[in-house]
Amino acid sequence: MSHSVVDDMYEGCREKAMETVIHSGLLRKELDNSEKFQKAWNASTQCSFMIPGGIKEHTAALSAFYHGDKQFIRDVNTQVETMGDNLADFQFKSFHFLLMDALMLFKPHKCKTGFAIVDDLKIPKVGSAVRLAGFTMVDTDEELLGDLEDSIVLKIKSCYFVNLEESICRNNVDQMLLSPSEVFIVEKVDQISIEDANYVEVVLGHSSLNSTHNCLMFPRDAPVSSAHMLVPLITVYSLFSAML
Repeated sequence: MSHSVVDDMYEGCREKAMETVIHSGLLRKELDNSEKFQKAWNASTQCSFMIPGGIKEHTAALSAFYHGDKQFIRDVNTQVETMGDNLADFQFKSFHFLLMDALMLFKPHKCKTGFAIVDDLKIPKVGSAVRLAGFTMVDTDEELLGDLEDSIVLKIKSCYFVNLEESICRNNVDQMLLSPSEVFIVEKVDQISIEDANYVEVVLGHSSLNSTHNCLMFPRDAPVSSAHMLVPLITVYSLFSAML
């Protein structure tokens, strides 16, 4: 199992994290330290929608991820993928917490399927467990993927996501945000041939949630038993860079 992915779900330390991020100034400090983070954040301030149980910063974080330029998202996800063993130097603690907390608050009642094209992916074995190594936006309509010729298409059934159209005050956003904490099982790998394209389709089904680094950034006040921390991961695939 890889311990390098920052997959904290903040179970048992949510209040401590919220206090540190919002009221003690960590978010403001991290915004001040990153011009790209500031730019993405400031582009998101016009949306007044709030996730039930959330605050305006949850909406701003989701919007910032959607509006952030490709290099900013790469920077964030590179750190998410690699900083699990070096959390002291993780520069996006507040952003990570707000995105993960938004995912927790959204609480979808039904699972949903998303689609993404990836490049240079080593095809995983059927039955293996995989997860994304960063926050990832996927299309909810396969037709939005465009040209599929010679591509690898992920068909992902997620049960832990945020519908972006409902959350960032934008119409016709047929995308959802997935997290590095959701574990999937490879259900099928098919070679697809249709009239205008030949491609490989990898079907991923929801398995569980994993929080290896639970509450290490914001230590909780009391121990909490979490079944999520017992889930073994066979393989961790970094898919976000190929999907930008």
